[in-house]
Order: sequence, then C-alpha cells, then structure tokens
Amino acid sequence: MTNLIQITAAKALFPGNLADELGILQAEIAQLKRMEAKLKAEIEAAADGPSLEGNFYRASVSYVDNSYTVDWEQAFKALVPKTRQDRAGEYTKMRKGGVRIAVKARSTKAA
Repeated sequence: MTNLIQITAAKALFPGNLADELGILQAEIAQLKRMEAKLKAEIEAAADGPSLEGNFYRASVSYVDNSYTVDWEQAFKALVPKTRQDRAGEYTKMRKGGVRIAVKARSTKAA
C-alpha cells in the first residue's frame, strides 16, 4: 500500500521531491482515514454489546453525549474580581506559534 518516495540523493539535488513525498504521504493518510471511518461504522453496526472482540484487538463501542465548550475569558471575568483581572497573565498561558505547511495536488494538463 505504501507508495512513499524513498530518501535518495535526488532530494538533495531537487528539494521539490520533499513536497511530492509529503503530498503522497498526506494522500495515503486521507485514504486511511476514509477506511477508518468505514470500519468504525461497520463495527458500530455489528457490535451487539459494549465491545467487539477480534483475534488481536477489541473495539469498544460507547456513545458520548453532546459537549459544550467554555468561554474561559468570560468565565474568568465573571469569577475573578475586577482588581485581579489586570493580572490575567498570571492565570492564563499562551500557546507558542508554529509552522504550518499545506500541500495541495498540482493540476495536470494533458499534452
């Protein structure tokens, strides 16, 4: 199933091969996620109890209620007195930014 381009000296000569390898990897991950979703649906349909037993793995099936997110900034303002709200930095942490790399398939034109 794996079609990954292997690490070769060609990558040093043409770094664009790295983009191709990443694109191929992301395509394979997308295919695996589709397969995962299909298998999960089949397991949910086939399970007649809280789990489905296989030879090597057990798939537990459970149902989770809806959940809600909390607006922590509003909760902080409601719970912490005004005099301490100026010290919000002591109570909150900021995540450090990172690098984002997006890969899209290139369009091919028939010659």
